[in-house]
Amino acid sequence: IFNIVMAAVATTIMTQKFSRRISVLTANTRRLSNNEELLAPIGGDDELSRLDESFRQMAQMLLAAQEKEKANEARIRAFIDNMQVGLLIVDDKGEITQSNPYVEELFGYSAEELIGQRIAALFCDSETMSLDAFLDMLTERALGKAAQIQAINSVGKTFPVEAKLSIMQSDLGTRLVLN
Repeated sequence: IFNIVMAAVATTIMTQKFSRRISVLTANTRRLSNNEELLAPIGGDDELSRLDESFRQMAQMLLAAQEKEKANEARIRAFIDNMQVGLLIVDDKGEITQSNPYVEELFGYSAEELIGQRIAALFCDSETMSLDAFLDMLTERALGKAAQIQAINSVGKTFPVEAKLSIMQSDLGTRLVLN
């Protein structure tokens, strides 16, 4: 009986220790997905400690890749913001998803006012046609080449712009790039 009791006690202790270590691994997966600091390493010299070590290495590589991506995005954004030509990016619904300061100054709208606005609202030719017809006309006249188009600013003043249209595929779908 003594041996059975001792075996049961030893099993309970080992199970609790194993469960705590598994709980740390589980908690760390949640913490990583929430961008929180990981709990202390579980330690030891077994499969769980090696799994913990591998997880931590992957977490470090993921964080380094995220930092690199943020730096790349900042560089690209700085390039776009400092271009001396206007740049509009339009989604497949004809809505502006991105602009640069040059366009904002040219049309008299803030970035917040431009984002979500239909591209057709910035051009006079669009007043008498549907969005699809306007996008077809824009594609025909400006895809891959410069074209003169009449634009209209925030106070209703019309002015000519030279526009060139490109089509870009991204993880967000097809985008029109107008510059």
